[in-house]
Amino acid sequence: MPTSPAPRPARAGAKLFAAAVAAAGIARRDATAARAIEMFVAILGAEAGSLALRFLATGGVFIGGGIAPKILPALRWRAFGDAFTDKGRLERFLRNIPVASSRIPAPRCWRRALGRRTVDPKPPAAEAVK
Repeated sequence: MPTSPAPRPARAGAKLFAAAVAAAGIARRDATAARAIEMFVAILGAEAGSLALRFLATGGVFIGGGIAPKILPALRWRAFGDAFTDKGRLERFLRNIPVASSRIPAPRCWRRALGRRTVDPKPPAAEAVK
């Protein structure tokens, strides 16, 4: 009877490596890691700003998912806000849109959004980003 292969250690090591790079980048202990986090945050900010315009999200933008709670300090960096609002003549409009990020990992957020019961009945926690 065939068995499934054992999990590869490289995959677990990659997750640990990614977490270490993110931690070093956010703490600015490593210049290359900090630049990588800054680039990621800028790309995320640019896309969030584009989506805010596309949907005219005047009530605010909520950033969820598995990465956002892990890099929350970096989302407050200037790179995110600058990329979010860097839309030419629409910059003033975007400066008035609030942005928040969930501190709850993605699967729990989605279960709540879909109305399924979870172990923790408290509402999702969010922190302002910009």
